[in-house]
Amino acid sequence: AVLDFTPRLHPTLKDSPLGSVRKVKVYKVRIDPDVRRVNCRRGDPKLLAIAERGVRRSDTWTPIRVISEDSDEPSDLPYFISDVLVMTDHAIDVLGDVFAPWGEFLPLKHRGDRLTMFVPLVVLDALDRAASDLWTLPSGRVVSVNVPVFRPEVIGQTPIFRLPPGLPGDMNLTEEV
Repeated sequence: AVLDFTPRLHPTLKDSPLGSVRKVKVYKVRIDPDVRRVNCRRGDPKLLAIAERGVRRSDTWTPIRVISEDSDEPSDLPYFISDVLVMTDHAIDVLGDVFAPWGEFLPLKHRGDRLTMFVPLVVLDALDRAASDLWTLPSGRVVSVNVPVFRPEVIGQTPIFRLPPGLPGDMNLTEEV
């Protein structure tokens, strides 16, 4: 399977403190309807715990049971939720060293091939709210980010991150990955 990401934004240009210009591309995992997906029981408290950003769970983790949905297209990266990345052993062999410094790998229970979930642990307040196109409620709560613009000076050299609570929890990846 091919690792396929969709750009979350058009490259933005920002002045760095040194006066030079840096282009930053940030991506999110794309949902491909033809590729295998996995699902778990709705409302599983362990799944809800993933939403708590920046918290390491590996010491107390017990695997979530997941099932594969029917698909003609096998994948080393079956889609689960946009906060995490599910990987087969083959995907971990290829990507594990790149992803490991930025999160943790948690096993899943699955009848077929062994699946592991990568959960990013780095949380960055990198969204430029003024420049982004946000869908907000009258209360000011952000429901979704239609066109995000990120602040490169906050992202720095961090290739994998999530935004802080109060913003969508999608996993964000820079082109360095």
